[in-house]
Order: sequence, then structure tokens, then C-alpha cells
Amino acid sequence: MLILSNAFADVFMEQRIFYREFPEVFITSSNGREYNLKELSYQKPLILTIIFTRCGSICPALILSLKNALENSKEKGKYITFILSFAPDDKLEDIKDYKNSLGFSDKEDIIFGIINSSGKDFFLKTIGFDYKKIEGTTQYDHPAIIYALYKGRIMRILYGSNFGSKELDMMVRNALGEWEISYTLPDPKIPYRCYGYNFSTGNFEIDIGFWLMYLPWFFGFFLTLVFTIHRSLIKRRTRYVCGS
Repeated sequence: MLILSNAFADVFMEQRIFYREFPEVFITSSNGREYNLKELSYQKPLILTIIFTRCGSICPALILSLKNALENSKEKGKYITFILSFAPDDKLEDIKDYKNSLGFSDKEDIIFGIINSSGKDFFLKTIGFDYKKIEGTTQYDHPAIIYALYKGRIMRILYGSNFGSKELDMMVRNALGEWEISYTLPDPKIPYRCYGYNFSTGNFEIDIGFWLMYLPWFFGFFLTLVFTIHRSLIKRRTRYVCGS
């Protein structure tokens, strides 16, 4: 029941903030450069994830999935990735050390940084990112979310820490407004389908339902052929008997 309630909560959150305009917010990258996220989002889609460097729970798994997805992405060059810390106690040196510890090289399209305090709370509230300090620890309670931002709006949201390059690429294509193939999910109540969509290759494939649909036609054709041949043989025998 808890899993279902969390799933419904995620869907409700996405519907509530989908295509919402986000406010201007400035971030400082690990190399000291300042960016205006909203302004930058008009140039390319931004893939945004929010973490803190001392996270001992969900952040490592989230960043590992993101790193693998970025390495295998087929949409490279179409977007810029921001990995930002929301924690007030994270400094530039912390985010720089965090980046190096994860094995990220210096790339213009993968930017680590911290969200500047001015406008940070309003920005996080607008995009639906809630966090809370766990008393007596250095930890924060926060969600694992990947955002796709484009032209000043929230275009797509991905919840959870387990995802791959295909989900990431789909977010980018959705943000750009490119046509995305829709397909039905496997359902034990509908075991036979005319076609299936191979998510790995991105191609449609003929399924067993296609052949089952034509099975009566093939069976009818076969019976008709057999009956025709049989009738033809009977006529030949009749002519032979009559002629003899």
C-alpha cells in the first residue's frame, strides 16, 4: 500500500509541476563560473539533479545511474547536465572534491556546482524539491529526481535512482518536442499482440498475435486448396471411368 501511495504521489507531483515555469536562479560551478539556469535553458535542454556531497543514502546510487546514462547516451551534445548541491554547508571545494571522487572529467556539458542562496528556496519549492535536515546528523531527507528543463519550463521529471541512457534520452527528446513512440506495456491479461516495441533497439517487431490473427485465413485457404484438389481428382476419375 505504501509503494502504491508513493507511486500515486509521484504521478500527482509530476502533473502538478509539469510545464511549470521556474524562476531565475544562479549557480556557481566547481571551477568558479556563474550560470543563470533559466537563461541557459533557452539554449539547450538542461538535465538537472540535486544532491549534497555528504549524502550517505540515495545520492551515490543516483549519480552512478546518471553517470552510466551519460556515458551511453545517444543524444550527447543536445543537452547540458547540472549536478548541484542544495545543502547550505556545501562549499565549492566540497563539490569539486565530490566531482573528482566520482571520476567525472572536466567537460563543458557536465557541470557540478552549488545553488546560490539567493532565490534557492523559491526555486526548489517551484520545481517540487523538498528537503529536511535530519536532526543530530549531517544528513538530509530528500527525493531522488532528475529534471529536464527547457526554455524556462519543467518539461520532464524522472523519479528514482535506477535508470539508464534510454530513459535519459527520452527525457531530452520530450523536452525538445520530438516525436516519441508510444507503446503498450506487457500485460498478462493480453498475452498476444500484433506487434511489440523493442525498447533496447527502438524498433517495432512482429509479435505472435500478428500470426494468430491470420491463422484462420491461412487455415481457410489450406482447406479450400485441399478441397479444390480433391474435387479435381474426383472429376478426373469420373471422366476416366466414363471414357473406359
